[in-house]
Amino acid sequence: MFAMNSCQLNNDNPSATRAFINACSMSCQKFLRRMEMTKETILSEFRNVLGARGQMAELALTEAEALAHETGFPLLVYPTLAREKVEAVAAWNRRQEAMLHGSSLASVAA
Repeated sequence: MFAMNSCQLNNDNPSATRAFINACSMSCQKFLRRMEMTKETILSEFRNVLGARGQMAELALTEAEALAHETGFPLLVYPTLAREKVEAVAAWNRRQEAMLHGSSLASVAA
């Protein structure tokens, strides 16, 4: 029978405490791997488009990750938010390239 608060560990059973700690650790590691895999997938999709602007995409992904963590559902929110932010960096990069090469912004916006 569990008569303990969900935030307290039962010190009478060290093996249960160790099992709980291990489960938490494995869950955290799985979470971090999924976030990293999502980040790498998005970066690889935009790598050719961004070229030298890859660092800006990484900063956008870091920002998306921080915002996603604030929601309480980061694995649900992060992929969409990250993609939107990297797409914004890619669009900005296209506009910069168009201005650099003298193209009209109207053709870039299309």
